[in-house]
Amino acid sequence: MGSSVQDLYVVCNWNDRTIEIISELRALVLQKAGEYPPISVITTADVNLEPYRESEHDRFRFLDIIRGDPGRLVTLSRAGAFNARAVIILADDDMGDRSDSKTLMTLLAFVRGWEKEHGTTLGPDSNQD
Repeated sequence: MGSSVQDLYVVCNWNDRTIEIISELRALVLQKAGEYPPISVITTADVNLEPYRESEHDRFRFLDIIRGDPGRLVTLSRAGAFNARAVIILADDDMGDRSDSKTLMTLLAFVRGWEKEHGTTLGPDSNQD
């Protein structure tokens, strides 16, 4: 319980915006910290990073693809999501009309796992107006 935040970013799901988000995230962190942060992408999609690694090798260092459903606690835990600096949940375009439902289920799983990991609730302080 209560593990510390790591310099890790987790992206849940893969869609046509994922590469742009990874590039922007890396550029922003690079400007501040001077290095590329590790990023884990949780997805059920078949992702081939070779074309990106060949053309933009540096931006795709320290990028792990974790095959699995980001709506499952075990998958989020394996990716380090509960101690990540940030978690970005994208729509799973492969789900069609059910993509919003999957996004919500992923968010709920993340909140449940984070609260279990840290022993506290995630959200606004209930004592504040």
